[in-house]
Amino acid sequence: MKFNRFLPFATPSQLLVCETDGFSLRAAVLRRADQDMEVLYQARTEQVDMAEGLGDVLAALKNQGWQGGGPAILLSPAVLSTLVELPVNPKKPRPLPQMLELVRWEAEPLLLQHVTRWSVGHLLVGQGYMTEEQARAVMDLQQGKPAANGGLAMAEQFSLRRFGDLAVELGYIKRSQLNACLTGQEWLKSADEAIEVGWAAQSPVEDIPGTYNWLVSCVHQSLLQRWTEAFARQGLKLLAMYPLTGCSAVLIPSPDSNAVIVETLPGLGFSSRLTPGGYTALRHYLNPNKAPLDIALESYHALHAPPREPVWLAGWPPAPELAAELAHMLELELHPLSHSAVGDNVSPGMAGAAYHALGLAAG
Repeated sequence: MKFNRFLPFATPSQLLVCETDGFSLRAAVLRRADQDMEVLYQARTEQVDMAEGLGDVLAALKNQGWQGGGPAILLSPAVLSTLVELPVNPKKPRPLPQMLELVRWEAEPLLLQHVTRWSVGHLLVGQGYMTEEQARAVMDLQQGKPAANGGLAMAEQFSLRRFGDLAVELGYIKRSQLNACLTGQEWLKSADEAIEVGWAAQSPVEDIPGTYNWLVSCVHQSLLQRWTEAFARQGLKLLAMYPLTGCSAVLIPSPDSNAVIVETLPGLGFSSRLTPGGYTALRHYLNPNKAPLDIALESYHALHAPPREPVWLAGWPPAPELAAELAHMLELELHPLSHSAVGDNVSPGMAGAAYHALGLAAG
């Protein structure tokens, strides 16, 4: 999972790792310990203004004894990790400008589609501030569709109004809830077109000679710059932004064999199939109303993986019963994918990203 152009830094011995879902921020200081790593300090905040939230968690870490400063990485749902098929043989790489153009051409529309999940409506539903039925009712009124209780006149009155303002007027949400979602959205969504991309070669595409899978990670440059400046104001150097899901795979103890990895976070699922040649499939899943078991099941089935391949589960928040329930439902052996650093404030993704950034991951 080493991205060309995306991680141009020397391997640190100690690292601040932060992770956000857009409405909270968790942080941990980890350091190398022989050929492994350990957690020194950890903190979290529910502050939706990420600039203020970063200051809060850093103050909490310093109260525990952390000296501050140094390198940092960030996991964010604003970063998209995906597979693209390119007619580029990794053994015969293209010049960097050509490769950058190829990857951006493939990644830009995928990132634009990805960030649609951070619309105000999605965020309000995801936070539990309103129901899906209420969100559909608001969208129907926005589009001029007659409402069941108000007829065409009400629909015309509310047509073309902003989603959040309309939801407040209808009494579905409070203005404070809308403001919280708008603040969180500023750290998840960008209107600009410029993107930063990184890539890593994977396995050949089956049945398409001369075509290879490439693992691509991308984020809007303006968001990357905003986070970089926020960390810089705290005396920290942001080395890279990682995707919220997908990083835990580096924790697999046997990376040279086929494996299926299922990750769950609140409202989010991510499944991937890994072979000795690299990733062959990735699937994202978003449903804020689903329980972790349902998310894990649907993520696994969306992958259409061979039935006998080993399955690893990386779930957060920690829920030991999830692995047993999923194994029972799938009727197969399932391996928890974790690390000693994982806990209430450190997700498997944070541990995986730190493992990679600290130079402990293979490849």
